[in-house]
Amino acid sequence: MTDPYVRQDTELIFVRHGQTESNVERRFMGHLDSPLSALGREQAEAVARRVGAMEVGALYTSDLGRAAATAATVSATCGVPAVQDARLRERHAGIFQGLLISEARERFPDHFSEMEEPDPSTSVPGGESGFQVRARLALLLDEVVKRHPGQRVVLVTHGIVIRTLLWHFLETSYALTRRARVDNTSLTVFRSTSGKWALQTWNDTAHLAAPNPLG
Repeated sequence: MTDPYVRQDTELIFVRHGQTESNVERRFMGHLDSPLSALGREQAEAVARRVGAMEVGALYTSDLGRAAATAATVSATCGVPAVQDARLRERHAGIFQGLLISEARERFPDHFSEMEEPDPSTSVPGGESGFQVRARLALLLDEVVKRHPGQRVVLVTHGIVIRTLLWHFLETSYALTRRARVDNTSLTVFRSTSGKWALQTWNDTAHLAAPNPLG
């Protein structure tokens, strides 16, 4: 299979974890966890085959189980060990964690309404703000780029983290990131040329038989 990506300088390929049982239930996970669903395991195998056809210099993953399980499948295929890093975790959802979306809306209507507003300085009580997610992610990405110059690096992470990349790399509006679709096991590719970042691919699911209907 021909590698679809031509590498110039450092290339970062971000992979959202496979579908989880909590995704199916429409439940807030945040820093809690949920096992991959049967579909999620199939998605992980599909993205592993896709990534396995590439030359990968390093593989990083969130330490949360849903991402780590997806990364383990990718690692077994591409032969690169997965390095866990908590800075790739999903945004902490505070008092919403473990609740169905419908439950959070009913129990905490004011906080739910605030969360829906595209303001990176706000957070659910006990949770993280957009600024906090960006800050921890930026530290990790700086380290990865310095550690792997000119290489292709795969990072398995979560939906909100991937949306934050638009804001971090491209300086788009925070409101725009909230509307960006990120399907399970989709590939999002950013490439650095002479220190300037460009978005090469967003939400690429060509390896899947069909996109995830639950988002």
